[in-house]
Amino acid sequence: MSDILQNLRSNYSSHVRLELLLDGHCYRVAKTGPSYFVLTDQVDLPAAAAVLRMIVDGREHLWNIFLKNGAVPFDERVEFERIKPELAQTV
Repeated sequence: MSDILQNLRSNYSSHVRLELLLDGHCYRVAKTGPSYFVLTDQVDLPAAAAVLRMIVDGREHLWNIFLKNGAVPFDERVEFERIKPELAQTV
């Protein structure tokens, strides 16, 4: 195997999980962008503070966010704003 292919294979994440934590519930997230995410399942969500969790190869990353408009089952994208850490509360 060439060094390039070996390097490419060692520089990717084998397991990525995205979740939204809100009001004691955990919702699966299909994908996320800088100010939106797409839920795996269709659900109703209120406009509220939440946590976006990304687990990459066992390492957890958390972002405190605010769901601007909440979500209804037919929404394709859920818009959010990041909450500054000093303003965040436990969700």
